[in-house]
Amino acid sequence: IPAAARRAGRIGDGWMPMAMPAEELSARLADLRAGARSIGRDPAEIEISYGVGPLSKQYQRILTDPGEVRRYADLGVTRMVLTAPTFDPGEVPAALERFAEAVIQRV
Repeated sequence: IPAAARRAGRIGDGWMPMAMPAEELSARLADLRAGARSIGRDPAEIEISYGVGPLSKQYQRILTDPGEVRRYADLGVTRMVLTAPTFDPGEVPAALERFAEAVIQRV
């Protein structure tokens, strides 16, 4: 994964690691930034998306704790991609509304 992050820094417009703990993400972003700088690129030009699914350890923290979302934003994540917190199609709208109230509005 460090090599992939450096490669993204050298040639990518963006990077999307999946379900990586914040500590590991921080190290990989350092690799990405080093890769960008190695060819004279500004690392800030590379958009960072972060994907997390319901089976990852961070999922429940992200769904309920605005501080967890801020933690990833402080690392440089500009977009979070989350799976709906339920697999029941009839419950998805209500679940997303709860997430909006509990996290999005507070971040």
